[in-house]
Amino acid sequence: MLVSEEFILLLLDEKSGKQIPYTNKSLGLAGAIIMDLTLQKKVTFDGKKLKVVDSTSTRDGFLDTFLYEIKASKKKLKLEQWLNKFSRNYKDKFKALLARLKDREIIKKEEEKILKIFRSVRYRFLKPEIKKNLLEQIQGVLLDEIDSNEHLICLLSLIKASNLYRALFTKEFRKQFKNIIDELISSEKIGKAIQDIINAMMLLMIIRISAAVAAA
Repeated sequence: MLVSEEFILLLLDEKSGKQIPYTNKSLGLAGAIIMDLTLQKKVTFDGKKLKVVDSTSTRDGFLDTFLYEIKASKKKLKLEQWLNKFSRNYKDKFKALLARLKDREIIKKEEEKILKIFRSVRYRFLKPEIKKNLLEQIQGVLLDEIDSNEHLICLLSLIKASNLYRALFTKEFRKQFKNIIDELISSEKIGKAIQDIINAMMLLMIIRISAAVAAA
């Protein structure tokens, strides 16, 4: 499963069937997309700029859309610029990934009519064991019960960068787990390219928070 798909699963609350609020989900998904392309060795960095090193199909229509967009760009853009670009139109990307999860019968979209003119949409897990297994792996890494790998560290970094950790982890473990994630990010278990993506995401998050505070 793509890092992007797993990030969406983590964003969906099993009880409410809705997205967990107060997260930097658009930036998180943008980072997940670039991580997926990096893990498949389709893109790398030329200095601070993102470049395509293998333009052949990923055999995944969702990822190919972004791979070809990077390839077709007349200018080599910095990683931060691509993160900003891919974080736009979040709803379209979210819906595209939901459609894939529905096709694989992992989740189901349910609509409910409220009164005469209102509607409520929720997503029910048809295979809750998939998310449970994912959470068990994350817990195993954080409690040092299983070995981490690059894919899981990518997911953990997204949990931190998107502020999803506040919803997933109990208050007593948040600080400890944030420190563990930082250690994993700086370890030799992930390549420099993935570290660059994580650092760029964290920088953008700080910039966005600062801008929001200044505008308030």
